[in-house]
Amino acid sequence: MASLSALSAAIRDRLLQDEPAPLPGFGTLRRVRVPARVLAQPDGSRSLRPPSESLRLVLGAEPDPTPLAMALAKQIGLPVGGGASALRQSVEQMEAMLSIKGEVELEGVGVLRRTDRGLLFALRGRRSDRDRSPPVLRRRCPGGSASGYGTS
Repeated sequence: MASLSALSAAIRDRLLQDEPAPLPGFGTLRRVRVPARVLAQPDGSRSLRPPSESLRLVLGAEPDPTPLAMALAKQIGLPVGGGASALRQSVEQMEAMLSIKGEVELEGVGVLRRTDRGLLFALRGRRSDRDRSPPVLRRRCPGGSASGYGTS
């Protein structure tokens, strides 16, 4: 059975390539770029919020999950043809965890939670609705160490 950590790694690989990561039955995780903007402060001054990147779970029509299945197969060392089955098993495991715990963590990606409002996606286990600052997704530094995904 494919582990959720392998699925998380496959999702990260897809997102770092600027590709969607469709999770059948849940929606599609996508990178979203938030442009820089000027904010008016209560004292009348203005401040610049720099551009950032975030992840969003987009509900509704899902693109073909085959590329994610192939990335998952690569992560766990299966032949390409075994990816669809591994993805199906991972999705079933996620459903089971959501039914039991109400949430499932995708390491280095975020947390899916089932609430009375529906399915919610939060970055790195954020539990507070008041903390809405966008995260910064980091790529591998050319000639440097890998910084992976993280929030700043």
